[in-house]
Amino acid sequence: MDGGDPSDERSDEEFASLTPQSRSHDDWGAVTGQPKDVIREPGSHVGPYIVLEQLGAGGMGVVYSAYDAKLDRKIALKVLRSEGNDETAAVARLRLVAEGRALARVSHPNVVTVFDVGTVESEVYIAMELVRGQTLSRWRDASARAWPEVVEMFTDIAAGLGAVHDASLVHRDVKPDNILIDQDGRPRVTDFGLARPESEAEVPSSLELQERALVQSGTGEREPLHLTRTGARVGTPAYMASEQMQGREATPASDQFALCVALWECLYGQRPFHGTSWVSLVMAVSEGQIREPPSPPAGTPIPTWLRGVLERGLHPDPAERWPSVRALREALLAGDPLRNRRRWLAGLSVLVLGGAGVAGALGARAAEERAQRGACESLAAQAAERWNDDARKKLRAAFASSSIDDALELEAGVETVLDDFVTTWSSARSEVCLAPLESPATDSELLSRRADCLDDKLHTLDSLLDTFATGDDVIVSRARSTAEGLTDVERCSDERRLLRQPPRPADPQVRKRVRDLERELSQTLIHEHVGHYDEGLRRAKEALVAARTTEHVPLLATASYRVAVFEEKLGNYEEAVDAWATAFHDASVSDDELLAAEAASALAFAEGYQLSRYDAGIRWSQMAGILLERLDMTASLAEARRLDTLAVLNEMKGRLDESIALHHRSLDLRRSLVPATHQSVGYGLANLAGVLQKTRRFDEAEAALLESLSIFEDAFGPDNPTTAHVVNNLAGLYQKTRQYDKADPLLQRVLAIWSTRLGDDHPDVGDVYNALGEIRRGQGNLDDAIAMHERALRVHRRAHDGEPHPDIARTANQLGQVQALAGQPDAATASFEAALAAVKERSEHDDDRGRAYHGLADLALRSGAHDDARVYFQRSKRAFEVASGDHENWLARARIGLAVLDQLQHDTAAGPSLEAVATDENVGTHIRIEALAWRQRFARHDAGLQARLDALLANTDPDVAVYVQRVLSDEPSAPAL
Repeated sequence: MDGGDPSDERSDEEFASLTPQSRSHDDWGAVTGQPKDVIREPGSHVGPYIVLEQLGAGGMGVVYSAYDAKLDRKIALKVLRSEGNDETAAVARLRLVAEGRALARVSHPNVVTVFDVGTVESEVYIAMELVRGQTLSRWRDASARAWPEVVEMFTDIAAGLGAVHDASLVHRDVKPDNILIDQDGRPRVTDFGLARPESEAEVPSSLELQERALVQSGTGEREPLHLTRTGARVGTPAYMASEQMQGREATPASDQFALCVALWECLYGQRPFHGTSWVSLVMAVSEGQIREPPSPPAGTPIPTWLRGVLERGLHPDPAERWPSVRALREALLAGDPLRNRRRWLAGLSVLVLGGAGVAGALGARAAEERAQRGACESLAAQAAERWNDDARKKLRAAFASSSIDDALELEAGVETVLDDFVTTWSSARSEVCLAPLESPATDSELLSRRADCLDDKLHTLDSLLDTFATGDDVIVSRARSTAEGLTDVERCSDERRLLRQPPRPADPQVRKRVRDLERELSQTLIHEHVGHYDEGLRRAKEALVAARTTEHVPLLATASYRVAVFEEKLGNYEEAVDAWATAFHDASVSDDELLAAEAASALAFAEGYQLSRYDAGIRWSQMAGILLERLDMTASLAEARRLDTLAVLNEMKGRLDESIALHHRSLDLRRSLVPATHQSVGYGLANLAGVLQKTRRFDEAEAALLESLSIFEDAFGPDNPTTAHVVNNLAGLYQKTRQYDKADPLLQRVLAIWSTRLGDDHPDVGDVYNALGEIRRGQGNLDDAIAMHERALRVHRRAHDGEPHPDIARTANQLGQVQALAGQPDAATASFEAALAAVKERSEHDDDRGRAYHGLADLALRSGAHDDARVYFQRSKRAFEVASGDHENWLARARIGLAVLDQLQHDTAAGPSLEAVATDENVGTHIRIEALAWRQRFARHDAGLQARLDALLANTDPDVAVYVQRVLSDEPSAPAL
């Protein structure tokens, strides 16, 4: 969809996505005396949209082209007419809202996209994409079209209609005027004014009664049967199935009937049932009186098998039609069921009748070519044979058995992905197989690699179906993204990528062994997507051992790469770095530059972020950039991900402005490569928001996270663990800005999702309890804060089997800080000691060690053990000095502690040191408060210091006030914040 200047003139072939039949009075509203439309002038507003031009008027309202100023794009705007009696207007408004909501529930390339549904006073509008093209009626009438072209168009329409049915909707008004064909020739199902849920539970009884009354009243002899009946609309008589005509509930089978009527009309130039009036049409449809068609407009005879497919879809009994629109589509794609037998007989006749010499040779070649084409059709049918009705039923049953609330919605999304995969795969496999016949000069090596790639995808389909059949909750929750990530057939058409792959061994036996291991390694992608990391690592290591026996270096590189992926997922970062470095080396020496670039990018993240070796990470990122540039892949998602990693590493080094600029570059690149609603854009926005928070650009960060959340909710659903990560980030933003009333319910939502989907012992669940503890502490509820941190500690200990781990150290430190603040020194001491034990021999986590030492120092200071306190403060200071990252606040705390000890032990004035911290704008407000509180303690309540302290306290949380009160009391010391 183009955006652009709202003053641009509309071309003659630009139509709204819900284009009415015409601009003439050939409209049901004109016949039935519906109120006249209120015409809006160009420049007027409907909600936030600016009207540009009227495109048409139909039975429910008017369609305009309009301008969306917020997103700088042209849209189509359908507005319900505002005149008429109250009852009629109310029914029409209800239908229009239903139309918008129905469309918003469907996401498919052959269904029009709805952006917004809104109301202005008594009017309702739907904003949607503005499709440049024509209706199916105009496409049909533009020229005589051969039947294969028509059938190809309708298989796409059927795919869109199938997506409507997958969303548990029935269109109820399928006809050529409600199908748009864009300038690329892609059809879109549109005009859902009659769409409703298969379940009628939510349809108001008054509306149902009006519809039934309208049906039973019939139509006048002279009323046009090809127009939609409005008011309480029921459909277009010329395309209505018998059950609709009789006032019974419309079903997906009714839409199938209408689609077959439209296809018959496009093939033969007339509809299958004749009727000059409502009564005669009802009789013809109900009795199945299909009239004998004339010769097709294009002059090409319509195959008998095709007529048979349509006649089944036109049966008056819905139970006798095809089981679904999808089954109808598969029948159209399969073609003549007798074609293989005819080909065999044709080949046999050539053998029997063929003469000697040239004629015989030509006959033999023709027979050979027919046989080859038949073999190619068989190959292309393999995906559909696997993803058949039985597989579909098993998938639905497996998802229904899970405890996921939205399992059936997720299953419908998976079906859509797999349907698209089968169609795309079959076309690509046929193209590769037929290439030697149709393009003899095609590179045989390239064809071989494309065939291998497609065969691997077919094997992946088998594995996906087996995996999904388990009905495991985690697998179900990740099924849509797993299917999308692993069924990308376009990679198998990327000639540059395929030709860059190193050659396989010449020895046939070794070559076969290499292919088998490559396939085994590719299947570990499923384990990665569904979170079965232990099993994935086991299989990848087994494949690596087997790969060594082949001595095929490119295979070794791939195996090492897959091992590294699972080591990283399991938190074994050093092992992951070693494996990725091996993969980089082997890929480089075998000239597999693409795999080398991927390994370098992975090393940038693992070394730089996970192991806090920022400079090493930046160097690996630069290496990946060089390789991607050599591969001419600077405009790719791989480059976008590299920029994100580089941005994170710059953030860690304190280069925040540079980090934000890199995130914006990555985000701009993502938006140029994928739709604005693609999950890749969502990841980019979430990454950007993190840095914006650090620069205190909270409004921008919130906007980025809200947009990211909207993308993930649409892509994965509101209760998906991936979506929950964005919700968690948004809660963190609200927590940081002390908007606890917003943060708390979001964290509760995250906790419910992760507990259900990931299990109660997952580390992410522990992190949520920690965040809730921080909120309770900020609100001054220390008892509840302690309870939350204790729950978090139990989760992390179970998650890591009690072994030392940074998660345990971090949680124990948070717990100890709150216990100390609550006046529980013994419990706090135990928590800080537990934190130290959890970071033993893990020097890359010196910041956790520093926090634990600082906590022990504060407790020692409070108890009067000044010598011990000094030792702990010094250890804390050294730990933060060698720890990676920005720890200015903690270093300032160590300086405060040592200054306080100097005054207490040696009567050395601490004022100057404390004042230096109190006026340091580079440290947090609570650190400056801590320094001022101690200054005031030693100054014996100086009025000026108290005024400064009160000013800072006015904008802080209750726990800070608790700390200050302790410092200013007669106690020997106080715990740290």
